[in-house]
Amino acid sequence: MKRVRSGDATATLLADGRVLVTGGGSLAALFSETYDSATEQWTIGENLLVGRRGHTGTLLADGRVLVAGGFVCCTGNGQIFTDAAEIYDPTTGTFRLTAPLRQALR
Repeated sequence: MKRVRSGDATATLLADGRVLVTGGGSLAALFSETYDSATEQWTIGENLLVGRRGHTGTLLADGRVLVAGGFVCCTGNGQIFTDAAEIYDPTTGTFRLTAPLRQALR
């Protein structure tokens, strides 16, 4: 990877064989990158709209990825979970927010 992360990132296999890696880090990271196994190259992508770690990345039937939940920060009392969800479109390489989750997800 081109950006340093300390864990809690999510990797999602895209329909075209690339791998999307989102979030991670000691603080909630906005980072996204893709890995192309055919060229063995990492490409820095657009940032997430909500920095997060410990989230989910789910490949949808139409080839987009739902990135949801996770930690957004921390306090002295523990982690702060988010109800934010966004969709990654691999054809444009962009993220857009979608309706929030009913409950923050970890």
